[in-house]
Amino acid sequence: SPVALCQYFAYQAFCSPDRSPEQAIPQPLIKLALDKGYRMADVNGVLPEWCSYRLPLVYSYIQDVYWNVGFLRYFHLRQIPNFLLAMPVILLSTWAAWTYVASDPWYCARLGLLRKKRDDDV
Repeated sequence: SPVALCQYFAYQAFCSPDRSPEQAIPQPLIKLALDKGYRMADVNGVLPEWCSYRLPLVYSYIQDVYWNVGFLRYFHLRQIPNFLLAMPVILLSTWAAWTYVASDPWYCARLGLLRKKRDDDV
């Protein structure tokens, strides 16, 4: 999968013992990062922190450190107005889905792929 390939590439580029900074990050990107003030992986030979994780996933590390996002981080007290605004749509959608499933649970369980046998088909 593309996610696995991205993780493998990042691990090989930044965490393998035979890596070199020039090999991991092309020079034009280093120049761009320095010009714009971006944070970069340490190019002095020190491995990034995520390389020592039990499951070294670069994407979750980037989300945590650089973007300050992650699992359940959106849920704060200051977000209550947003949840209240979304509540009518959530309730209506839940009610509609429940009503649809309750009307014919066997059809929903089969995902509509199998036809019902009718008496006149025999």
